[in-house]
Amino acid sequence: CSQCGKTFRNCGGLRFHQRTHSMGGLGC
Repeated sequence: CSQCGKTFRNCGGLRFHQRTHSMGGLGC
């Protein structure tokens, strides 16, 4: 997931998507 706008499915799952945001913008 390289962009915030991508759905959690494209980020490997909802848990991974939330993790990228909580880790300080890994996917943002």
